[in-house]
Amino acid sequence: MNEYFSDIEDLVLNCDHNANCDYQSCEYKGYLCQESHLLGIIGNGVYGRALASRFEEFGHRVIIGSRSHIAKENSQLLKSEKNGNAVIISSIEETLKQCKYVFLCISSVHHRIFARNYRQNLRGKILVDVSNRKRRSRCSKTLSNAELLQGMVGDDVVVVKAFNTVSSQTLSDLDNFESRVLVCSDDHEAKNGLIEICNSAGLIGHDIGSLSNSKRIEDLPHRFFDNWRSPLIFSVVLFAILYAYALLLHLWDKTSVSWINLPLLIGNRVFGWHSIFLMAITFLGGSVASFKQLISGTSRKRFPRCLAAWMSSRKYLGLLGLWSAYIHCVMSVITNPWFTDLHYIDNTIAGGCYQFAILAGVLALSLFTFLGLTSIPGIGSEMSWKEWDFILSKLGIIGLVVSTMHVGFLAFVLDDYNVDKWKHNGVPISMLSMFIPGLVLVTKVILRFPCIWKRLKYIRENK
Repeated sequence: MNEYFSDIEDLVLNCDHNANCDYQSCEYKGYLCQESHLLGIIGNGVYGRALASRFEEFGHRVIIGSRSHIAKENSQLLKSEKNGNAVIISSIEETLKQCKYVFLCISSVHHRIFARNYRQNLRGKILVDVSNRKRRSRCSKTLSNAELLQGMVGDDVVVVKAFNTVSSQTLSDLDNFESRVLVCSDDHEAKNGLIEICNSAGLIGHDIGSLSNSKRIEDLPHRFFDNWRSPLIFSVVLFAILYAYALLLHLWDKTSVSWINLPLLIGNRVFGWHSIFLMAITFLGGSVASFKQLISGTSRKRFPRCLAAWMSSRKYLGLLGLWSAYIHCVMSVITNPWFTDLHYIDNTIAGGCYQFAILAGVLALSLFTFLGLTSIPGIGSEMSWKEWDFILSKLGIIGLVVSTMHVGFLAFVLDDYNVDKWKHNGVPISMLSMFIPGLVLVTKVILRFPCIWKRLKYIRENK
């Protein structure tokens, strides 16, 4: 989603009462007569209370408009621990009369009734819609709740969409200063004023454009692993293909392990193959993109749709590969001959290669784990571009080299380099596992040739 940032103008909302009124004789005990943001909240539910409490703790004046009998008695609902002030509960009419910014904290199914009953009171007000749809919109022509509300209240009311991505628990956590509030409206001044209110309440307001973007904001709470969907489907299909090939090898090789051992012994090899395959294509996407830029002679031309999708899925493919690597590690510990006999641990070349294979596997797993940690937002946001470049283009390639060495040493121990065996048993999994990583390493070496690397840098910097 595109985010538009703009300068925040100073906007101070004052009480409509006479500033010189007597505290004791004032209808609201002088509560509304102090210079501060005077905010109205329609709705006495969980979210309305949480929003009122947050604003009050950060120094704003708040009135909650409610239809309940408590509102008519003008009772105090919440008391601020910081300011010692209380949130006033009043009637909806009085709340709309006193406040310019009004937060509509009611279900969207009641918007039409609210607009019909209080349309005259809403003139000249800024109405903040915090509602969400019950389900994600499937049609591009469907209007958002905020757009529908704008049509209900008319053009003399400014509707702003905000706070629908912030939960009541987040609002109640007064030590949380990192939550983003996405704000959109067709009125520039109203947006900036609300962003200022958000920032002054310990939140981070972001201007994301006109009210037409509210549909995208309302879709955010209904997202369900959108970015993971394609990589996960690819990963599952790839695993099924690799496992099918392993089963064919088992049928081909009559001397292989029993069918009883397929879930662990064969599955362990497939998980290892699956892991290094996903890790390799994670880095292969960057190489393909580099060659595409070399061929086109520019970095400003858009990638083909399939390549763009590949590039945007690399992080998720890498994390899925890391997940398979951990499964492979656990299954290896369970099925490893080290814990049953010392068949491979002897004073032979094969024994030494086996130990090097285990060492390389542990080092590769640790390197890819470190790589995966950088995908955590709290860690990645603290890294500079130079650190990112080192970890992804240097440390990641080292991890791929070490993992390829892990497979290569195991292939030597299992005598998979013997081509004569391939005629009877098929191409071993270990040899196929090294093909894609080897291709990635070859492309990386080619791209580092001085003549090619200089050309690529020139294209990226000037074209």
